Amino acid sequence: MNNIRWIIFDWGDTLMFDNPDYEDEMYKWPQITLMPGVAETLPTITNKYQCAVVSNAFYSNADTMKKAFDRMKIDNHFKLYITSKEIGYKKPDERFFTHIADLLETPLHTLCMIGNDYEKDIVTPKKLGMKTILVTSLNGEYPLADKIISDFSELKNIF
Repeated sequence: MNNIRWIIFDWGDTLMFDNPDYEDEMYKWPQITLMPGVAETLPTITNKYQCAVVSNAFYSNADTMKKAFDRMKIDNHFKLYITSKEIGYKKPDERFFTHIADLLETPLHTLCMIGNDYEKDIVTPKKLGMKTILVTSLNGEYPLADKIISDFSELKNIF
């Protein structure tokens, strides 16, 4: 992953479990759970790269998303939190990703998107020239993913 300046993480089911039993902003949930391998792997990545979190969250905005990260004690790993509520576009809309590149003042080809949803997190970023990593344990064809991992901790071997 040469020439990468920023790692862009999807939030729900990539970094934190998006529990369908709860409604409301995640930081208000009775229980928040990190996805397996996140706590152990983030320091390795964030020591080498600047990192941001993006989401199409239905209830949360960037400020309340950060509160969930504060609650899990991983907020120090991220320099920017962005949701579709602030941008006005949702993944996989190209404008979502081009707006992020503009905010970060960096070309799209220097960004790496990591997410669990092939259609929303991988297809458009790859078409725009970003590097992509899909986190999934589902068998399938994912031709636009640069890397496919089944567990977040596998990122240690990539970065």
